[in-house]
Amino acid sequence: MILVLQAPATVAVAPKAKPRTIAQCAGVTLSGAYLAEATPGAGPGFLIVISNQTNQPIKLAKPFPTSAHWYAQAGDGPWLWRASSGSGGALADAFHERGPLLAGPPSSLDPGPEGYLTVGAHGTLEIVESMRSNPILRFRPGCEHCSNPQDERYRAVLAYAYLPDTDLAGRGLLQCGLRSGPIVMPPLE
Repeated sequence: MILVLQAPATVAVAPKAKPRTIAQCAGVTLSGAYLAEATPGAGPGFLIVISNQTNQPIKLAKPFPTSAHWYAQAGDGPWLWRASSGSGGALADAFHERGPLLAGPPSSLDPGPEGYLTVGAHGTLEIVESMRSNPILRFRPGCEHCSNPQDERYRAVLAYAYLPDTDLAGRGLLQCGLRSGPIVMPPLE
């Protein structure tokens, strides 16, 4: 009898790419409220509030927010993701409100002098945005079961995040992320 010993084949496995995340800001908050009519004739939208409790002014690039995410609940079931739009600030964990945000590098940050928002030290900035005029705020489910007819309750979460890099620092832009808590919404169509 011949016994053959063979070493197991070694398979090279590429390391799993770690999602690029950014921590949420300390001392700066993002909140929002649903508006049935953002401005006369503009349709529904949001009142978005940025509050800066730090001793320094902050500067953010437009568009603001960089993403919007919708969740729905049918009956007493769990909250389920329904749609996202935008580019930055995707929620790494929708149920961990202070957790890190998924973020990417800014595709182009040369919006000109009007393309920035500044909030003074210990200041607050309120913005009214309609879903019709801001494509990031439009509810666009991307799949058949993303629009469940049994959904009864809706929430939206708004976020802002870019990966910090020298380009952001050189422009004096905020280098941490922001996200709102769940914003109560009516049924969406």
